[in-house]
Amino acid sequence: MIEKFYIGYELDIIIPELKLAFEYDGLYWHSEQIKNNDYHNWKTNFCKKEGYTLIHIFENEWIHKQDIVKSRISSLLRSKY
Repeated sequence: MIEKFYIGYELDIIIPELKLAFEYDGLYWHSEQIKNNDYHNWKTNFCKKEGYTLIHIFENEWIHKQDIVKSRISSLLRSKY
């Protein structure tokens, strides 16, 4: 059950009613030097298998394109209602 998904791989925000999860990926801690290069795909596929959509928000996107990220999240949330 994804609400209790903390086996070394936590999710930052989970909205069970919408089957939606968010992950804020800092550039250093989520780089290939720290995480293996299949980590993000694995996590996305795990969520998909559990019926959830996982949205990755990378640090540089949030810093430089915050309005676009917010717009996409808003659009996604509207489509889920």
